[in-house]
Amino acid sequence: MLANYTREREAFNQLWKPNCQEPILLLRGKSGCGKTSLLRSCRKAAPNSIFPVFVNCKQDDINAAVVFNLAADHAGRENLPDFSQCLRQHNVEIRDNQIEGNNNQINVVLGSGSEQERKERLVWLTDAWLRDLNRLNQPLLLSVDTYEKAGADLKSWLHSLLVRLPRACSQLRIVLAGQEVPSTKTCEEWVDFCAEFELKGVPEAEHWLPVVKERGFRVPVEPPLTFLSGICCAHAGHPAKILEVIETFPRLT
Repeated sequence: MLANYTREREAFNQLWKPNCQEPILLLRGKSGCGKTSLLRSCRKAAPNSIFPVFVNCKQDDINAAVVFNLAADHAGRENLPDFSQCLRQHNVEIRDNQIEGNNNQINVVLGSGSEQERKERLVWLTDAWLRDLNRLNQPLLLSVDTYEKAGADLKSWLHSLLVRLPRACSQLRIVLAGQEVPSTKTCEEWVDFCAEFELKGVPEAEHWLPVVKERGFRVPVEPPLTFLSGICCAHAGHPAKILEVIETFPRLT
């Protein structure tokens, strides 16, 4: 169970609605404010009517190729015909052997040749990918956690997707969460299709009481809300720190 963040979860739930008006969701917050827990809760609540792609930029190797591969795994490579054809057209020969039919092919195509060649291939593959996504019968959700740790190339590619939504692809939804996320202080059109939230923690004790019970603990001091209020105040609503205290509570018998 997640404490509060009701508005943020509702914005997430809107992402898979027909004719979604805000296909971009930005979640900004300091470390420990509950971003990852929020994304995990939303992922578990996501229906089967979407193709979910979740990545965490704490991992060093997250790039566009990883996203393409995960999207193919979830949506099915047979549903990405333009992307597959583009991949074959720009295949790369390594020691007289062509890399085909597996995830490594995407890595090779995007990682071989000069910097200019790699950039051009990424543009071509992205165009084909968006065309395919637009023909899917259900949305594809791309959710990126710890955005501030993304490499410059990944951030650039993600921004290229933002600026094209929703006109270039009505079936793509993007969630970016991190201590830093793209600024909406721009004249670019994508901000008109964006929901943005600042996660500041959960300081209200009443939101934590159900969490205590759901995790199998009991508040050790009466009245419980007053005791929890003191903990929330002492830790300024910081979810990670509050949960650490809750984990020390006695278990329900």
